[in-house]
Amino acid sequence: MCDCRGEEQRIALSENGLQEKANRGAGAGWPPAVARLIRLALLTMAATVPFAIEPIYSRPSVSQSYYVEWTGLTVGILVFAMILVLRLPLGRPTALFWCYLVYLAVIFVSIVARPVPGYGFANAILPLTGAVVLLLLELMPINRHGQESLFLMLVGVGFMSAAYGILQNFGVELFPSVVESERQVLSSFFGHSNFMASFLAPILFLAAYFAEPSRDSRLRLMVGVAIGTTLVCLYWAGTRAATLAILVGAVGLVRWRWPRVTIDRRRLATFTAVILVLGMAAMLWGQYGGRHRETLLRRLSSHREMSNRAFLWLIAIEMIREKPILGIGYGRYNAEFWPYCERYVQRPGNEMFSHALRQMRGSNPGQAHNDLLEVACETGVFGTAAYIALWVVAFVFCRRCARVGRPSDQRLARYLRAAFLCVFVDSLFGFPLQLPASAVLFWILLGTAAQTYRRVIGQWASAPANDIPVSNRIAAESGG
Repeated sequence: MCDCRGEEQRIALSENGLQEKANRGAGAGWPPAVARLIRLALLTMAATVPFAIEPIYSRPSVSQSYYVEWTGLTVGILVFAMILVLRLPLGRPTALFWCYLVYLAVIFVSIVARPVPGYGFANAILPLTGAVVLLLLELMPINRHGQESLFLMLVGVGFMSAAYGILQNFGVELFPSVVESERQVLSSFFGHSNFMASFLAPILFLAAYFAEPSRDSRLRLMVGVAIGTTLVCLYWAGTRAATLAILVGAVGLVRWRWPRVTIDRRRLATFTAVILVLGMAAMLWGQYGGRHRETLLRRLSSHREMSNRAFLWLIAIEMIREKPILGIGYGRYNAEFWPYCERYVQRPGNEMFSHALRQMRGSNPGQAHNDLLEVACETGVFGTAAYIALWVVAFVFCRRCARVGRPSDQRLARYLRAAFLCVFVDSLFGFPLQLPASAVLFWILLGTAAQTYRRVIGQWASAPANDIPVSNRIAAESGG
């Protein structure tokens, strides 16, 4: 038996130097007031994005986009001015930021390569704001408790959004002008049910992070209410892609959270029965309660919407086939959609798609409803490579933190990875990264992954090659 307390103190002392190394890239040496001001600015922007709906523009998504762009760039300019004036030390950003920066550079190259770049530059302001926010999150000194405070705030914002969506289902309209589509009655502050779902789905995993058994019972009760409210709201909204994304993320979380745990069959059967009963009750209540016009069951039976979505993907693939290197230009999918449609349907063998063309006549699709395909057709092979690299690095960071970090960082990394998986699956059927609220949430997830990775690498740089955390080695040596 070893002296565990003395061993832990020795390890903690030896890690001070390693933590200082890690902090060099995270704003070490910044005055506390400056760091607090930056955190407050970013927290305020993230918390108020869903509510920036009126009276700027009639469409909430447009108002939110302008709000995010102006506030993000303004905060970035002020922070970088403070850095220059106060001569604050800067560290090296992680590979996550460099991947995003390469992706942003490819976006601007694809815009410049097109004859009329003005429209593309207007659309590129949002990803440019993302680069600024991500850089601030990487440079900003923040510990795990600060990250948890940010997550709790996002969970609260998600709960308020979901609660208002449920009120809409029962006829309570506090902001009638926020509905962008007459069929999408339940849309909360976002104007469209899919926009709302893209924001709420990843927040479920941030809420689940606080539902661990080791948490305070009052906190677990609050996040449980938030999770239940969000699930009911999403079911009544009838969002298919978000539902699939939540299911895939939940499967991944279970796999990563309990990789080798042997579950008692009786408990598993009881838990499954309770989930099925609650699920059936929620579905029956959702099917016959309120004045909703859409539910998940009705949306799943809508073959017309699915066929139209597949047609959008076919046109995107056609654009990739014609311009695979630099693409058609960032933000040009909507402008180039109808010319490509006409040529595609007129080809021999493609007459079967004429019905989809007739159904969509008179309206613009806006996006390809698949972020990966839209990135590929607008920015070409280079933009696609940078976009995929960004996702790969994010998952690698989370995986590394889940293997070699302290237990608290391991838990955080697992839920982060589940949230990333949820966003990625949703992006295969929608465009969450082009929506202002869900884009801000994605940038926060990227920044948190980078911060956690830097903290973990600084703490466990002396970990053995088999990646066993030091705390686990102490327990093993002491027989715990």
